[in-house]
Amino acid sequence: MKTSGFEDVLQFWFPNQLTSNLAAMVRQWEWWFCSSAPADIIKYFSPLLERAERGELDAWSSEPRSRLALIVVLDQFSRTIHRGTAQAFAFIPLCLQANS
Repeated sequence: MKTSGFEDVLQFWFPNQLTSNLAAMVRQWEWWFCSSAPADIIKYFSPLLERAERGELDAWSSEPRSRLALIVVLDQFSRTIHRGTAQAFAFIPLCLQANS
């Protein structure tokens, strides 16, 4: 899996159409937080988080879809990649900046 674009992030994080079906939402939540998703995030998206940290993805904040992907990388992926360390929360300022 090559993960260089914001669409890769969105496709990974939102693999299916969002639904109002409660059972489907629970399955999605379990996938995000309790299955193989954390290992895949570490494996495929660590380099992308490093690029975001260096400011190489700042242009993603210019459009709504790419901004959403940047926020997912900075907020959710960083917490998974650096779980259990202070670094998991080090990207909050960048995330807030992307959100403004």
